[in-house]
Amino acid sequence: MGTEKVGNVYTVSVSESFESAGKLGVYEPSFRRWLVRELGEGRMSPGEAVKRFNLNPVSGFKLLSDWRKKYGASMVLALPEMNEQDKSDLLLSQSRVAALEKQIEDLKMQVTARDTLIDVAEELLNIDIRKKPGAKQ
Repeated sequence: MGTEKVGNVYTVSVSESFESAGKLGVYEPSFRRWLVRELGEGRMSPGEAVKRFNLNPVSGFKLLSDWRKKYGASMVLALPEMNEQDKSDLLLSQSRVAALEKQIEDLKMQVTARDTLIDVAEELLNIDIRKKPGAKQ
């Protein structure tokens, strides 16, 4: 983790995945969301965050407050509840997927049976059934 201070602006790179965005004091959104989540779940206090990430002691708390407003729980998008039509569509889709998976398994067994039949016939009858690569037609 590296830190720099230029004027009143602090910057820190936490890890390879959380680098500053190139400008001093500018952090990528993934780091901001992660830090807001850590603060919101109580794994870190704002004071610990200011100290750990070497944020400016004067403006760091305001910065964290701004990040909480921007990236906090109010940003969570909830999906609407499913109505009866959506539930029936989901069940229909799931049954269709199950039927298609069964068809795939059946086709795999057919291919395996066909390959086995060809192998046995070639071995017992001493004839080439499969086309060899590069053979002229």
